[in-house]
Amino acid sequence: MRSLDIVFPAAGNVELWHRDVAPPIGSQIMCEMEWSLVSTGTESFCLQGQSDPGTNWSSFIHYPFDPGYSAVARVIAVGPQVSAIQVGDMVTALVSHRQRFTVDQADAIRIPVGVSAADAA
Repeated sequence: MRSLDIVFPAAGNVELWHRDVAPPIGSQIMCEMEWSLVSTGTESFCLQGQSDPGTNWSSFIHYPFDPGYSAVARVIAVGPQVSAIQVGDMVTALVSHRQRFTVDQADAIRIPVGVSAADAA
């Protein structure tokens, strides 16, 4: 399966990249993004790529850079050892802005029914 991802390939540049998404194995889940929180401050700073040497920012920002960190997604497949999450569940995870992704179930939090994607993000 493929995903369309937002990537900063270099300072000042934004591109959409098609990437493969591995199917879930073991305790992993595969998800399709429904909502991704954009941090205009942090992500703008990372896009600009201007940080003082020796700071946390200078060690954090490396290109290509995958922006984003607060995703809400629907589970579309689960590995054979997944027990706490089912296909169709909504989860939140610390992943970048991407169409689809695979993470371990321990790295996702199931969102209670009735909580909106915007509120969960």
